[in-house]
Amino acid sequence: LGSRGWFRPSDLSSSAKLTQLKPLWWVAWVFDADAFVSWSADSNQGSGRSAWAPHAGQNDVHFDDILVSASRGLSESEVAVISPGMNLTTKRDRPEGADTRAVIEQFDVQRSQARQQVASAIYQMAADRAKHHFIPGTRFRKVNVALVLRRLVTRRLSLPAYVLAYRYKDNLFRVVICGQDKRLIVGTSPKSLVKMAGVAIAVAAVLLLLLLIIAASG
Repeated sequence: LGSRGWFRPSDLSSSAKLTQLKPLWWVAWVFDADAFVSWSADSNQGSGRSAWAPHAGQNDVHFDDILVSASRGLSESEVAVISPGMNLTTKRDRPEGADTRAVIEQFDVQRSQARQQVASAIYQMAADRAKHHFIPGTRFRKVNVALVLRRLVTRRLSLPAYVLAYRYKDNLFRVVICGQDKRLIVGTSPKSLVKMAGVAIAVAAVLLLLLLIIAASG
């Protein structure tokens, strides 16, 4: 809490009170896939005197160990921060250390919905792959992507995290810590309105001073 930045209250680390630290096994699908991607777009490559030129192509794309959250307890933004720390090679038959304190999520999403989520993730990654690797040029527009899945292998895994709650004054805040890499932390913390107001006043004063200088010189 002491390293959250200057805009945080000065007494945050000393006044905050830990209210809960809970182990969580959150669930996710991990998949491997092969896809045939067709794409089209306008880009500045080969445009000549025009601003844009049309391009199109087809590429084989392989996706390996792609993680898609099925968690109801973690938000997508929280998963995005902690999921890079997940070592998928350490999988076991059941969650280890899953004592009575731990919350163990279940796969309660229907398989059809799960496939829709996985398919949506594959499509988004294929579009990102096209934008960054396939489409020539440095600027592009009207990007269209279509794909055909040739292979899809999915696994269901439980992944470890810790959910921490702390109270500062009358407000409760939440932090999520990756269960395999404690450096990956995401959460909320209060901001100091006094410091923010002070910065706003200082910026306004500087702008006013510049305007006075410009007016005096003119």
